[in-house]
Amino acid sequence: MNFFRVEDNSIIEGPIPLPRMWSSDNGVQYPLAEMWSKGHTGDVIALGWLPEEVAAVQYDPDTHYVSSYSYEIGPDKVMATPVLTQRDDADIVARKLPKINEIAYQKIVAMYPEWKQRNLSARGLELLKKQVAEGSLSAAEEQEIADIQAVWDSIKAIRAYSDSLEQAVATDPLTDINAGWPEQ
Repeated sequence: MNFFRVEDNSIIEGPIPLPRMWSSDNGVQYPLAEMWSKGHTGDVIALGWLPEEVAAVQYDPDTHYVSSYSYEIGPDKVMATPVLTQRDDADIVARKLPKINEIAYQKIVAMYPEWKQRNLSARGLELLKKQVAEGSLSAAEEQEIADIQAVWDSIKAIRAYSDSLEQAVATDPLTDINAGWPEQ
């Protein structure tokens, strides 16, 4: 927790951790940290040391960042409000592109874990080799091929959407990368 030293409704120092020992202008030593920890918060505040309370501000860290704080001195605390600054377009794009790829990966492996993808690839290769060697497949094997193709089509749809999002973000960095994904 951080504190501010306040005199005459002006911030003298802070935000800083509460000093263990502090000397007043008349030379009296105060064990501020010990006083606070033992519940003598009113005494610490009366000496001009006010705790910081940071206001909760909702923002998208991909498009904005906290560049500074504005402070409002109250009777028993200093309210710190984040001042947000919009990132430049290149920074927004650089932050969003890896997230698009991560979202696509998570969606794919949620439907088809990597082990299942490997097994389907291996089974598809077995069926292809059988078809080349024997010239045909049974009806059940044809259905397996269709099922494997359906899985691959689902994965391709997610990959295609991911590619289109990357292009959209390059054109409009404020594009919502969480909306519109294919549902499987």
